[in-house]
Amino acid sequence: MLILTYSDAYAKAYHEALNGMVEIRMRKAIYRIGSLWYSAWIEAGQPDLRKLKNKDSEPESIIPSQSPQIPMGREEWP
Repeated sequence: MLILTYSDAYAKAYHEALNGMVEIRMRKAIYRIGSLWYSAWIEAGQPDLRKLKNKDSEPESIIPSQSPQIPMGREEWP
């Protein structure tokens, strides 16, 4: 399978040309998701969340595979 990737120099220049746009958009996305949850809580009548029952999750479903894996992608530049 052929995987096309950009060179490190191109990726770094593109990142710098964006002038922080990725971080700005991530911060806005985090804020908007928080606002969505807060609005849903308000519209639900502000129920007491401490009364929710804590469901135990199965550890097998949240622990990643222990087998050694080779990470895909390129190394981050300094």
